[in-house]
Amino acid sequence: MSNRVRWRVVWVVAFLVVLFTVISVRLVSLQVGRHEEFLRYAVTNHAMEVTLYARRGDILDCNGNVLATSVPLKNVYADLIKMREVLQKQGKKKKVQKECLSVGEIALQIAPLLSMSQQEVAAKLSLPKGRVDLKKKVDMASWNKIKAMNLPGIESEETFVRHYPEGHNVAHVVGYVDHNEVGREGVERSFEQELKGIDGCYISERDRKGGELRIYRSQNLPARNGHNVVLTIDQTIQHIVEEELDRAVLEYQPKGASTIVMRVKSGEILAMANRPTYDPNNRGHLDWDSMRNRCITDTFEPGSTFKTITIAAALNENVCTLETPIFCENGSYTFGGKVLHDSSPHGALSVGQVYQKSSNIGFAKIGQKIGDAGLYSYIRKFGFGKTVLNGVLPGEQAGTLRPVKRWSKISITRIPMGHEVAATPLQMVTAVNAVANGGGLMRPMLVKAIVDDNGKKWSEYNPRQLGQIIRRDVAQDVTQAMVSVVSSDGTAEKAKVPGFTVAGKTGTANKWDQETHSYSKKRYLASFIGFLPAEDPQFVVLTMIDEPSGKKFYGGQVAAPIFAAMASRIVKHLDIAPREDIMEVALR
Repeated sequence: MSNRVRWRVVWVVAFLVVLFTVISVRLVSLQVGRHEEFLRYAVTNHAMEVTLYARRGDILDCNGNVLATSVPLKNVYADLIKMREVLQKQGKKKKVQKECLSVGEIALQIAPLLSMSQQEVAAKLSLPKGRVDLKKKVDMASWNKIKAMNLPGIESEETFVRHYPEGHNVAHVVGYVDHNEVGREGVERSFEQELKGIDGCYISERDRKGGELRIYRSQNLPARNGHNVVLTIDQTIQHIVEEELDRAVLEYQPKGASTIVMRVKSGEILAMANRPTYDPNNRGHLDWDSMRNRCITDTFEPGSTFKTITIAAALNENVCTLETPIFCENGSYTFGGKVLHDSSPHGALSVGQVYQKSSNIGFAKIGQKIGDAGLYSYIRKFGFGKTVLNGVLPGEQAGTLRPVKRWSKISITRIPMGHEVAATPLQMVTAVNAVANGGGLMRPMLVKAIVDDNGKKWSEYNPRQLGQIIRRDVAQDVTQAMVSVVSSDGTAEKAKVPGFTVAGKTGTANKWDQETHSYSKKRYLASFIGFLPAEDPQFVVLTMIDEPSGKKFYGGQVAAPIFAAMASRIVKHLDIAPREDIMEVALR
């Protein structure tokens, strides 16, 4: 071999050595140095994780009636690889033409059940993909018809949609979920963690065409459904309240209206309703004015209904009795340089008569007897100036109760009659419920329990008394004064319920005008709050009509009859027997 040939061989061998060395180094770098990186690529390309959606828990009333539920639906999709394989196995020739024809036939059959056009379905089935989504949230009836056709590659996965059987009834309590099934208002929002459940999943592998290799399914983690939330709401009482509010709105055309029904001895909220309202099933057309739960979000000057708190404080502090005389200045009283008027002039009245006639001047003088610090203390004890549901519903307001150091010279004459304070309807119901309960302030209850699908209780909420605000004998005296209001001599004769002794108080508050910085002479808030039977109170009802239209605007004219209509139906539902002696009087 010549030297020339020998050198050529040497150079070829050297080149091959260098080449294989570079390749070896590269392979080592890829397989060892970048092993984890390429492993992730492989897993990403071949592994698949499929979510198993958890069912959101139901919201139930106190008797187990469904107020919110999740309806099972199907997301329909096509496994195009499986479809093509089946068509091929059927011995189709001229693959492209025949497959397109079969796709057309499949599209023709399922398009009406998916509420799609045949052309739209066919276009999706002709895509060069492994899987294509056809239609989300298909009802079970339609899917069962599709499934019965046994079409190749047409499959589904389970999903849910939230449904509210009661529609606009109890909407402000229950709330609603958004398109991602996340609670946005009401109990849906407050109890999101309990209701939503935990999604499951399973791991599987894909073939090179993107189809699932089912034999490799593993790590099957089942979904854990959400818990059910049981409310204190009574569906029947809620219906009664909603129907009567609708009648009131039709008659008075108010700006808004609210009603709360509370069970006296437990503080359970049996009904809570507002107008305007909304249908949570139609979440595409929501506005804040309709969605607002006015019972907890809106504050107002309670007016004369607040006099119940003042008289309770005065009697409990022994500064007067129901028989103590008060001179009501014949309808005009000057204090702190300001004149206070009554709706009609009165001379000397007993404290009980001051309450019965709702004399502003009389309560201004009672307030002075109690004193600034004493009155403020009792108002706080009754639950004003702070939230009372403690987050059970979102958006609850604390109202307004200024500390004594910020009171004006005339505050002691205005606050006793329900001015210069702002309260929510729920705060008023809670306070008056304490009077009906013998002076015991109950924590308002809206949720009774959290239970799973098997009925097992995970959390239970029991009635809780927050304190004895006034003595029992004082509560009885206040009740006696409230009974006198619902009489021919009082302001709420129209609140009478045949067969029952009703205790209550009217309120007619002039609304504050921000433009004139004075109380309006045209805009009123008419309200009535009462309970029955007075001798053994079972439930309290607050009815509030915001800016009623027409000539009637007094609480005794507008709100009291609505209370009577509601209460007369509620006693029948709760099977509370009337007193025969009262029935006989009523029938005469």
